[in-house]
Amino acid sequence: MMKFDITTRLKVVERLIDRTTNPRHRAILLNYDRHSTLEVCGYYEEILGPDMTVEHPHYVFHSPQRTGTQRS
Repeated sequence: MMKFDITTRLKVVERLIDRTTNPRHRAILLNYDRHSTLEVCGYYEEILGPDMTVEHPHYVFHSPQRTGTQRS
C-alpha cells in the first residue's frame, strides 16, 4: 500500500495557480487550496469562519453515516 504524502497532494493546483492569469479563476484556486489544506489538517471551525463563507450559506455535508444540510 502506498503511503499518502500530504506535502505533494496539491501540486497540480499549485501549478495551475502559478500560471492562471484570470483573477476570478485564480481566487477560486486559492480558495480551494486553502479549504482543502484546512480540511486535511482538521481545522473545520476555520473552514466555516466568516472569511471563508457567504452571508447566507447553504451547505451540504456528506459523511459515511449520513448526508445533511445546513442553512443560515
